[in-house]
Amino acid sequence: MYATYVARQPIFNARRHTLGYELLFRDGERNAFPAHVEANRATYRLIAENFLSLGINPALSSSRCFINFPQQSLIRRLPLILPKESVVIEILETCEPNDELYDAVKELARSGYIIALDDFVYTDAWERFLPFVQIVKLDIMSMGVEQACEFVRRQKAKGSPRHYLAERVETEQEFLLTKQAGLSSFRAFSLANPSWKSRFISALSSWWRWSCSSKCVCLKWTLTRLSRSLLRTLRSLISCCSLLIP
Repeated sequence: MYATYVARQPIFNARRHTLGYELLFRDGERNAFPAHVEANRATYRLIAENFLSLGINPALSSSRCFINFPQQSLIRRLPLILPKESVVIEILETCEPNDELYDAVKELARSGYIIALDDFVYTDAWERFLPFVQIVKLDIMSMGVEQACEFVRRQKAKGSPRHYLAERVETEQEFLLTKQAGLSSFRAFSLANPSWKSRFISALSSWWRWSCSSKCVCLKWTLTRLSRSLLRTLRSLISCCSLLIP
């Protein structure tokens, strides 16, 4: 029997409302990224196996699914097969800010996709990308809370229009400090409202598992309600992934 696995982490706004979820690839019940799976292949499988099944908050029409895209997935324009109103395209911190990536990001932004820089550390090489970026994600555990807050204050003082998202917020104090500094979104276990878990979210990094039969039922339910444009997206996705995934 075939099974798929995925972890999802809730993204909150400053009012602690769930804006969406970051989807993370898993290939078993061990809740960690499998080191033996190449990053681009993990992205293909994540989209093909799980995108239509979870990742949004059904109570919020603007809820989005945050998906990490490595260099080659972006250069190959993989995000273009996804509905732009349902996803946030995350540029992984391992991406090289070269001309090929720049052209891909520019095309995605001009096509109406929301672009995020994951675990961002500023260098001059990224400067030309910033006009196409709406969300900057900062790992406050890696940067340090004070350094992250100071960085956002400086950017806001310069008139930066971007939204800043704090990752790995673990305490109420960290949440309040980053919120006061101007960060407007948060990925944090400490903010999860237990009353939502059974309906909208799992605990942080929980794994989800479907058998082949139950997954087919879920997919059938979805297909009867999809728009024609999304059905075309699904057909393109299946065609693309059938060439890339064993």
